[in-house]
Amino acid sequence: MNSINDKDLGQVSGGTVLDGKVASYTVKSGDTLWDIAVEYGMTVDLLFDLNRNVIIYKANEMGYKFTNEKDYQGLIFPGTELTVIKAK
Repeated sequence: MNSINDKDLGQVSGGTVLDGKVASYTVKSGDTLWDIAVEYGMTVDLLFDLNRNVIIYKANEMGYKFTNEKDYQGLIFPGTELTVIKAK
């Protein structure tokens, strides 16, 4: 059985076909979605879309509540596990 750290990716929601592998990334102090996206060759929007639920849940848990989901893009917390796509 493949783990998320080495799983072939065929499609994500919305029908976007991606050529790569799914990996997990643990947020470190000082990380931003932009930095992580650049490191993995992704867009910030794709990174956020793949991790929307975990980012919003963690932010809500920390007391942040927004009506616009995009406002959560700036809120990631150390220790949070994000899904990323790494190039082959």
